Amino acid sequence: MGDTPFILNKIDINMDNNIFIQINELKSLRRSLINELIDQKTKVNRTIPKIKYQINRKMIKNKININVSVETNEQLEAVIDKVDTIYTNNIKLAQKYPNIYLKLDRTLYHNENYKNRNLLLGNLGQVYKYFKSNNCNADYFLNITNSYSVNFFNSHNLIPTISPELSINQILNIAKTTNNFEVIVYGRLELMIINYNILKDQQTGKYSLKNIKNEMFPIIIKNNKTHILHHTPINLINEIKTLKNSKISTIRLEFTDETKEETKRIIDKVKSIIN
Repeated sequence: MGDTPFILNKIDINMDNNIFIQINELKSLRRSLINELIDQKTKVNRTIPKIKYQINRKMIKNKININVSVETNEQLEAVIDKVDTIYTNNIKLAQKYPNIYLKLDRTLYHNENYKNRNLLLGNLGQVYKYFKSNNCNADYFLNITNSYSVNFFNSHNLIPTISPELSINQILNIAKTTNNFEVIVYGRLELMIINYNILKDQQTGKYSLKNIKNEMFPIIIKNNKTHILHHTPINLINEIKTLKNSKISTIRLEFTDETKEETKRIIDKVKSIIN
């Protein structure tokens, strides 16, 4: 049917004998029919449901929790007695300390039947499977960007991490109606996962990918997959007092390739601001 969005598979013609129709009349008739068909198909009566969640603002006085995510044992040693909650991929550590959450790989299907565990969930499938029988928080990969989403997770006893794509003003606007969520104030975000270990046999040392602007993107190998991090860490540390004044429940720091000394310095700075 030319440049139209339709394909003609079959046509039945019912006509009198010995008639003549000019080709331009046929083309005009075809155009009219196609336009009418498009009009009919684009007339959609869609009812958008209005979701109503009860807004239960959790008031927190003079207290803001500090949560961190760590990749190395050295980072863990730097924060173990200085923060409220720690996220790690290390299963043994998550079983050893009561304030450590096991950070589940968001790209893997988890067959484990976790019960009564502390879990950081990275996708909706994990939320559906584990939230009823475990103590869970939701990671920033779930793209939570408004108070309705925050309240949805809160109503299922999960504390979500707000999307790091939001500006500080957008975060403060959400906090006007609900404040039981985490805000990432420092750390490199994960940009991409490659289902392959690009380092192959290399197991030690720090590695990065460099783009045409000479920006260095650190990489981390986990579960034989390559995790590519942003070249520049988020840094909202100077906004912590503002976040605290807005009664937001939790701030979070993502430690990836920092040394023990760097981790300790950042934690000490954050705690000095809060106190």
